[in-house]
Amino acid sequence: MSHVVTLIYLATWHGYHLGYFVLFIYEFAAVFAQDQLYALIKRTPGAREFLDKPYVRPFTWLFGRLTITMTMAFGFLSFGLIKKEKWIGPVSSMYFSGWIWWFIGWPVLHQILLRTLPRKPREAHVEKEKKTE
Repeated sequence: MSHVVTLIYLATWHGYHLGYFVLFIYEFAAVFAQDQLYALIKRTPGAREFLDKPYVRPFTWLFGRLTITMTMAFGFLSFGLIKKEKWIGPVSSMYFSGWIWWFIGWPVLHQILLRTLPRKPREAHVEKEKKTE
């Protein structure tokens, strides 16, 4: 809730143009999806160990950079062009792909992954938390 309130405050502080609100809604969706992805990695057995292997790290880094570049470039169009009349053209010429991904594609993929990826046994997760305390 505090994240939403902060983003609304920032959008209002920048001005009342729709582009600011669009960017901050888009940012919230991206951060929310990131949290969901980290939760999936945490609950999937062997995922963290696999991603920490030295030969996988460059691919993890590349995936992160590409995701940031593609999504933030799309999101910042509305921020940089501010007025709807200016940013709606470039966004529609990209077929609203960023919006479709974060608001339709990712939620569908997330639900599929939740149902198909194996889960760590509950007891192992609780024991591991006790060892780290």
